[in-house]
Amino acid sequence: MSIAFEIGLSQKEYDYMTPFEFSLYVKAYNKRIKYEQDERVTQAYLTAYWQRVNKMPKLQDVLQNKQQQKNQMTDKQMFNMVKSLHAAFGGE
Repeated sequence: MSIAFEIGLSQKEYDYMTPFEFSLYVKAYNKRIKYEQDERVTQAYLTAYWQRVNKMPKLQDVLQNKQQQKNQMTDKQMFNMVKSLHAAFGGE
C-alpha cells in the first residue's frame, strides 16, 4: 500500500483497484518517471553543448529540425535504412 501512496493513489482509489489494474498503474508510473528522467538528461546535455557552441542557432530552426525528425519515413527511405543496417552488421 505504501507504493500506492508513493505513486499518487489515494486510499479510496487503491481500495477499488484490482491487482491487475494496480500493476498497470505502477507500470505507467514507472514509464512516466523514465521519460521524465530522459528529458532531464537531454536538457542537461543540450545545455552543456550549447554553452560550448560559438554561434548559437536560432530557436525556431532547432524546433523545426526536431519537428522534421518526427516525420515518418517513406517506404524507399525505410528500405535504404534497412539495407544500410544489414550491411553494417555484416549481411550479404
